[in-house]
Amino acid sequence: MRVYYEATNQQVFDYLPLTFHIKDGLQDREFTKFEETYNNPDKNENILKYPAMGKELWIVKPGENTNRGCGITVCRELSQIRQIISNNMVNGKKRSYIIQKYCEKPLLYKNRKFDIRLYAITTTVNGNLQGYFY
Repeated sequence: MRVYYEATNQQVFDYLPLTFHIKDGLQDREFTKFEETYNNPDKNENILKYPAMGKELWIVKPGENTNRGCGITVCRELSQIRQIISNNMVNGKKRSYIIQKYCEKPLLYKNRKFDIRLYAITTTVNGNLQGYFY
């Protein structure tokens, strides 16, 4: 998504929660950026422009082989986040993490959080292009 928004000259965090992709544990440059944001939230325009987001809750997600919320942790303390990120080897393989600002006042439907899922397929038969959405 970041590449798409940059290619269209838009600010990615105008549309998505503030996100950091940590690939190399605590030494990752992206983790350093996260720590700067965490320690100085008043200097980060992406947090300031969304006062409903608050400055205290962060989601830490494993970067690979996850679904249905498995392994996701909501954190307040930097020490807790550092402890999770420091465990970047699982079964001898490197693990990456996603740290994302938690949206504290999400859009709700019937008082519940929700996902919008869209499935699409395009086909060409005899040069006739058709698209289907579900």
